[in-house]
Amino acid sequence: GDVQGSLQLFQAATCLNPQNIENLKQVARSLFLLGKFKAAIEVYNEAHRASSDDRDVLFNLGLCYRQLKLYEKAIQCFQDANNISKNE
Repeated sequence: GDVQGSLQLFQAATCLNPQNIENLKQVARSLFLLGKFKAAIEVYNEAHRASSDDRDVLFNLGLCYRQLKLYEKAIQCFQDANNISKNE
């Protein structure tokens, strides 16, 4: 699909409703798919601050760090996501 177009739509939706975590996650996912891993990390971190118990955010944050070869940070994110899963 049109990832760039999707990104623009989700960014617009986020401007209208900045508290919507799902929109933030979609913006970050689009950035990830475009290979903009550092920008995706910034958005995932914003989503994590708003919803610290969202394991998808932590898992996807780990994927971004892995792409940047920041393996220690990636492992920590994966472990944190796993811990949330165990507590549900």
